[in-house]
Amino acid sequence: MSPESTSDPPGLLPTLAVEDVAVELGGRVILEDVSFSAGPGVLVGVLGPNGAGKSTLLNAIAGLLPLKRGRILIEGQAIAGARGQVAYVPQQERVNWRFPASAWDVVMMGRARRIGWLRRPGGHDRNMVRRCLEQVGMWDKRTFPVSELSGGQRQRIFVARALAQEANILLLDEAFSGVDVASQEGLVAVLKELRDEGRTILVATHDVGTLSARFDMAVCLNRHVCGWGTPEQVTPRLIEELYSAHTAAHDSTDGNNGNPA
Repeated sequence: MSPESTSDPPGLLPTLAVEDVAVELGGRVILEDVSFSAGPGVLVGVLGPNGAGKSTLLNAIAGLLPLKRGRILIEGQAIAGARGQVAYVPQQERVNWRFPASAWDVVMMGRARRIGWLRRPGGHDRNMVRRCLEQVGMWDKRTFPVSELSGGQRQRIFVARALAQEANILLLDEAFSGVDVASQEGLVAVLKELRDEGRTILVATHDVGTLSARFDMAVCLNRHVCGWGTPEQVTPRLIEELYSAHTAAHDSTDGNNGNPA
C-alpha cells in the first residue's frame, strides 16, 4: 500500500489530506513523512502500537500541534481556516470526570463556537443538543452528572458534543480504551451511522483483530505511514513492520507527557 493512495474517486477533493507531515516535540521528531487522504463517508482506523504517534497525528489534524513540515488540508483549506470542521474526542484518562456537569451541559459545550462569548444558548442550540443526544442514544441520561456515567456512556456523550459542533471530521483518540465490549459495539454502530451521513471519522486504536469489522480504511502508523488501505490489505508482513521493535523502542514514552501515543 502506498501512503499516497486515497479513498476518494479520481477528481474529487478529499475531505482530509495529510501531506508529507512531520511533527517535532521537545526536540524529538515524533512523526515524519506522513501522507494519506480520506473522503466523505469513511470510517478510518489509525492503527499502531503505544508510542507510534497516533495521538500526535490526531492533535495535529485538530490544529492543536504545530507542524515541522508538510501541510494538512480540510476540504482544500489550511487548518487555520477550517477549525470549525474538525471535532476532537480525547482519551478518557485525559478528562477530569469529576467536574460538576450534566450530560446536557457537556454536549452544550460543543456549541460554544457557534454561540459566541457572553451569549446564551438559543432555541436552535437547544434543539441541536437534543438531536445529538438522541443520535447517540443518550437523551434519557441528559440530566445525569457525567461522573455517574459508565465509560461507554461517557464516550457517547463526547461524540454528541463533537456532533454539536457541526463538524464534518470527527477524531476519536483511543475511543474503545477502558470500555466493555458491548459498549464498544454500540459506539461502533453510532460511528457507522455518522459515516453513512457523510462524515469522515478517524479513530486511534491498537486493536488489529477488529479492523475489518469496524473500519472501512486503515492508516498503519509507527512514526511514519507503514501502510494505508482497506483492512484486508493490512497483511501479517505489514503488522510485523508496524510493531517492529526497532521503531517502537524509540517511541516507548507515554503520550500523556507530551510524547507520542
